[in-house]
Amino acid sequence: MAQIALDGQIEAATKHIRISDITDVVARHYNIRLADLNSKKRNQSIAEPRQICMYLARQLTRHSLEEIGGHLGGRDHTT
Repeated sequence: MAQIALDGQIEAATKHIRISDITDVVARHYNIRLADLNSKKRNQSIAEPRQICMYLARQLTRHSLEEIGGHLGGRDHTT
C-alpha cells in the first residue's frame, strides 16, 4: 500500500534518504501537517500516515525502529 501511495515520490537509487525526507513526502501526500505527524494524536487520519513513515523509514534507511520512533514524536517500536 505504501509503495502504491508513494510511487515515484521517493527515489531510493543513489540518493541518501533521511527520515525527514520520508516524513515530508508522507505529510504532503496525506495532506497533513508535520506537527500532526509528530504529535500524540492517534486518530486514523494521523496514525496511518505515521505507520507508513515508520515502515518506509525502516525499509529505506539503516535506522532502528527506536531511532525512527524518536524522530516521530518519541514513538516506540510498537507504532
